[in-house]
Formats: sequence, C-alpha cells, structure tokens
Amino acid sequence: MKPSQVIFAVVICALVWGAWANHGAEWAVSWTAGANDAQLTRAAQWGDSFGVINAFTSGLGFTVVFFTLIMQARALRDQAADLHRQRFESSFFELLKLMRELRQQVQFHHSHALIMDSGKGMSPDGAKKIKSRLGEKRQI
Repeated sequence: MKPSQVIFAVVICALVWGAWANHGAEWAVSWTAGANDAQLTRAAQWGDSFGVINAFTSGLGFTVVFFTLIMQARALRDQAADLHRQRFESSFFELLKLMRELRQQVQFHHSHALIMDSGKGMSPDGAKKIKSRLGEKRQI
C-alpha cells in the first residue's frame, strides 16, 4: 500500500470512531424508539451472539502476538550468533595475515657459539659447509 492510502484509511477510521463516540447513543435510541420489549430482547440476544466471535478474535490476536514474540527472539538469537561468527572470522583472518607478514620478516642468523665452535668435533666436510654459510642471512 502507498503511504497516502494508509493515511486515508487511518483518517476514515478516526472519523467513524469519533462519530460513533459522539452520536452512537443518540442513534441507538432513535433506532429502538418504536420497538417493543420482544423486539429489543431479540436484538439484544442477537448482539450478544457476537461475544463468541469477540472472544475468538481476542484469543487469536493474543496467540499471534505470542508467536511473533517467539519468532523475534529466535531472529535476535540467530543475528547475535551470525555477528559473533563474523567478528571471529574477521579477527582470525587478520591474525593470519599478520602472522604471514611477520613470518616474511623473520631472518635466521648463526649464533655466536656456533661460529666459535665451527669445526670442533665435526667431519671436515661438515665444518667447511658451516664455515661457508656463516656469513649468509637466510629468509623464509
């Protein structure tokens, strides 16, 4: 519905309600002015027969509101879970990216003890390999 149609319907309902509130009692008296007791009793019983419909409508309205509240609570719970999952994934991938950046910056150097002890207790080929690599810096 367009907003203008909704506004029109609300205005009409307000006018009918206002007219009934101001003039309803006068109209009821004028409609029943010439009626006898039997006719009024019959009209009263007919009006009372709508009580079942009123009770049914009220119960249905309460049930609909109750189920609406339940569905809204479920939607809020699901939304909170999705938001938590999104925050977790975002932070996880940020940490993964940071770890990759830091891993690229890591450099390995030979320790001072290895440099001093190179060749002690090793085969000559092993000592030559270590001495050839002593000045190298390696990145991963």
